[in-house]
Amino acid sequence: MPNLAEKIKNFLRSSAWIYPLIIIIAIPALLIVNTFWNLRSFNRDVNFFIRHEAVSTLDSLKPFILDKIDKPEELNTIFTDVN
Repeated sequence: MPNLAEKIKNFLRSSAWIYPLIIIIAIPALLIVNTFWNLRSFNRDVNFFIRHEAVSTLDSLKPFILDKIDKPEELNTIFTDVN
């Protein structure tokens, strides 16, 4: 029986190092995961915004371009002025 009590005491002493070790490893790992998650979400949101702006610009310019499609020199002037 004393052998079992010693084993339990040794286990409890060694388990005092397990929790801090988990914390030391988990916090930086979670920070890294969170950073990558946020960067991916930001990139997705920026790509959505850019696509939305491009479609809005196309919808705004499409009727104007269709009116000028018969006159290539005017269309070219418009595009060089916009650029």
